[in-house]
This record gives sequence, structure tokens and C-alpha cells, in this order.
Amino acid sequence: MKKSLKITLVSVVAILILVIIGASVFANKILSETNIYSGVKVKNVDVGGLSKNDAQVKLKSELDKGLEDKEITIVGEEYSKILKYKELGVKNDYNKAVEEAYKVGREGNFFVKLKEINNAKRKGENIDIAIKKDSNSVKKIVDSIANELYIKKKEATIRLSNGNFIVTDDVIGKAIDKELLEKNLYEAINKSDSVKLNLTIDKPRATKALLSQVREQIGTYSTKFKLGDSSRVFNIQRASNSINNKVVLPGETFSFNSTTGPRSLGAGYKEATVIMNGEFVPGEGGGVCQVSSTLYNTLLNSKVNIVERHSHSKPISYVPTGRDATVTYNALDLKFKNNYSSPVYIKATVVGDSIIITLYGNKSGK
Repeated sequence: MKKSLKITLVSVVAILILVIIGASVFANKILSETNIYSGVKVKNVDVGGLSKNDAQVKLKSELDKGLEDKEITIVGEEYSKILKYKELGVKNDYNKAVEEAYKVGREGNFFVKLKEINNAKRKGENIDIAIKKDSNSVKKIVDSIANELYIKKKEATIRLSNGNFIVTDDVIGKAIDKELLEKNLYEAINKSDSVKLNLTIDKPRATKALLSQVREQIGTYSTKFKLGDSSRVFNIQRASNSINNKVVLPGETFSFNSTTGPRSLGAGYKEATVIMNGEFVPGEGGGVCQVSSTLYNTLLNSKVNIVERHSHSKPISYVPTGRDATVTYNALDLKFKNNYSSPVYIKATVVGDSIIITLYGNKSGK
């Protein structure tokens, strides 16, 4: 009896050893599999039993078309554009997805691996697939849309010709925020959503409607000069041209110095007589003060708000005493603020030995 029990125990142990060896051999054979394990899918496409390369080929064959045909709609006011994923350079990241599929049953200890392999075979394992975005393609699309929609702002202009005012049209500027559109496109790709296009509106300050309010003369003044001093005449003409056809919108302040710029030899002016420290001496831009003084008297007659004005150090002959306005670039300026509700248009002309400056606007808007 004892001998029989002993033989039985030996037999059982031997069988167990054989079973363990067999199971180990079988398990090692499973774990040494070089292809993706059975039951693994990528985006519902079965890749079980396939090599990495074959899995990528199959995925591209079955998923590429669907991705390329996907669309994003860009919508805005009176604007709509449909973009296919293919145009945006959007692609499935097959390499990453296949690597994740291949990892199933290949990480962790012996038992963890076998459990994953068994679960994949019995229940299935579906791997999602990420998408890759081509930044260069997206940027090109954004640049194209930006160029397509860009409208440069244009201020209306006004000029007096043969007694009539000619006013040009204004143009409202439009542009898109390229960085925002690019960001929204990336987000829309992830959600397969539409993109709202935000236009930035840049309205001109000088509109045709506003400049058309200039209808009549609100003030004028003229002074005479001697034609014999050619350099002085040249400077008067040059400064006069600088302020001619200038428009001062309601509430704006006009600066003589800012408008004419430096009156130096380098700026194209000539040397002529100026008043310095109470003396008549040669200086750059001589004669310009006659233009500023003529403008000052025009401003007085037009009843605009004088902001800054300085008198000469001695009386001058071309305007009454106390009604002159000396200017020195970066120091002494002549400024006025348009206190009308309509624009003020400056017309400055030199005719023979006279400079005539007239302000036009709308008296009812005072």
C-alpha cells in the first residue's frame, strides 16, 4: 500500500512538472510573438496578427480617405470657406498608434503580459489614433485668408478746385487676427468643429460724410512781401505749401511746427533775414514767420481756439502790432484747436507778392 501511494505521488509530481514545463513553453512561445497580438484594433480596424509595417499599410488603406474628406468650415460675416483636412496637412499618426498596439501584452511582469494578451483575445483592445498637424500648411491657409480679406483703411480727402470742394471716398479697413485664427483652427481640428472668423474693423477718422460738411469760408487773411528777396520768397512759398490743403478734424489740435517740419538748410529752406534777439540777421528759414503770422490772423478771424502763440521781439511790418506769431522749430509754436463740430480745411496760396490763407468749414457747427 505504501509502495503504491509512493508511485502515485511520483506520477502526480511528474505530471505537474510536465504541465508546468508545457505551460512555460507555451507561454514563452506566446510572449515571443513578433506580431501584434490577436484582438488588438486601431480605430476599430483589426490589426491583430500583423507586423508593424503591415498594420500601418492596412490602417492607411482604411482610414486615410475618411480623414482627408473631413472638413472645417470657417464662417464670418458675409464669408464662408470650407477646408478639407488634406488642405490643412492633417494626417493620422499611424506610427504612434501601431507602436501602442504593439505594446499590448509586452509591458509588465510575466503574468501581467499574459493577462493583457488573454483580455485582448477575449474582449478586444481598441487603440485610438492621434492626428498630426502640419504647422506650415495651417500657416499658409491662414496667410491666404488674411490676404483675401485684408482691406487697407483709407481716409477721405478734400481739396478746393475752381471754387468747388472735391471729396474722395473713405474706406473702412478690415483685417483678421492671424494668431487667433491659427489657434482656433488647431482647436477645431481636434473637435472637428467650425471656426468663427473675427474681423478687426479699422474705421477712418476722416470720412466722406464728415469732410462733406466743409462748405464755406469761415475766415481769411493776406499779407504782402517784397519780391526782390528771392530766398525769402522761396521760404514763404515752401512753408505755405506745407500747410496748404491740411484738414483739422473736430477736437484736433493743429501744430505749425509739426506740419511744416524743420525750417533748416538740410530740410530744403534757404537763408534769409530773421529777427534774433531784437536784431535783423541772416538765418535759416527767414520768411516762414510771415506764413505763421498770416495764419494767426486767419485763425483770429475764424474764431477758433488759439492754444499757443508767441510774438516777435520787435514789431514787424506785414501785420498790425500785436498780431504777429513767431515760430522756432522745437521751441516756439503756433497751435490752434478746432472747436467747430465740422472739420476745418486750410487753403494757403501765394499769388504775386501776397500770401493768402483761408479757413473753410461750416459756420453752423460753431
